[in-house]
Amino acid sequence: MVLSFRSHSVTGQKDYKDMRRFVANSIWLTVFFAAIMSITVCILCRSVLIAMKTPADILDLAYDYIFIIFAGIPITLAYNLLTGIIRSLWGFQIAADLSADGSSGKYRI
Repeated sequence: MVLSFRSHSVTGQKDYKDMRRFVANSIWLTVFFAAIMSITVCILCRSVLIAMKTPADILDLAYDYIFIIFAGIPITLAYNLLTGIIRSLWGFQIAADLSADGSSGKYRI
């Protein structure tokens, strides 16, 4: 999220080289953390369920359920990254359009 705010200020300065660099770094960091988090929690999933004393008759079903949720971590992180990038790029443009003439113009609610 910090990188999204940084790309927002770079966009406002019209510094597109730095903006591309921040977006690329955001993508790489998201891929890295998504891989580390997903692999770690998917490997430790059964151990955590056993440590929580999950009843044996539902252990396999609980494992299947929580494994699918943990495997979806990269999708959640990718969604958050994409919305942060869109918000930082287009949010600035909308704010600039609104402040250019002082009226809501084409963004009337």
